Amino acid sequence: MEIKKKNKFLTFCTSMIPGGAQMYMGLMKNGASMLGIVLLLGMLFAWSGLELLLAPVFLVWVYSFFHAWNLVALSEENLAKYEDKYVWEEFVTDKKINIPQEVLRKWVAWACIVFGVAMVWRYVSGILYRFIPDGYWSDFYMVVDRFPSFVLGIIIVVVGYKLIVGKKKAIDEEAKEA
Repeated sequence: MEIKKKNKFLTFCTSMIPGGAQMYMGLMKNGASMLGIVLLLGMLFAWSGLELLLAPVFLVWVYSFFHAWNLVALSEENLAKYEDKYVWEEFVTDKKINIPQEVLRKWVAWACIVFGVAMVWRYVSGILYRFIPDGYWSDFYMVVDRFPSFVLGIIIVVVGYKLIVGKKKAIDEEAKEA
């Protein structure tokens, strides 16, 4: 498919759909991958009930919108030279981001575990709702309802702390070498 600029009004309308404008201009891999990421995150949100997943959905939507308009701003010649690739390939140029396979596998495994636990908790909490008497329910509601978000918050804090400590160690090692 030929990559070219098209009607600006229709480009604006299709840019409201993540990846829509990219596909409209002929960048099928780029647009389909953006749409796929949003749909995947949306399904994970719907299944797990974790409101935290709405932030990346919004982030990908905003990225898609402005990416489309940056493509519109390109000259016809530069747009014709633009390579249609998956969205994640745009962030991995010249191996600047090199994530080893085992690290990626570990992160995906942990993400699956967290989402699986959240979905199981959603089911179990539905059963607990029936067994807790109404008089006690107001005391337990926040604990039962927000437990997966609480655990995910703790995991995020721990990961952030480990990233900071790891970066500090790397900076200290570089300072010792210099």
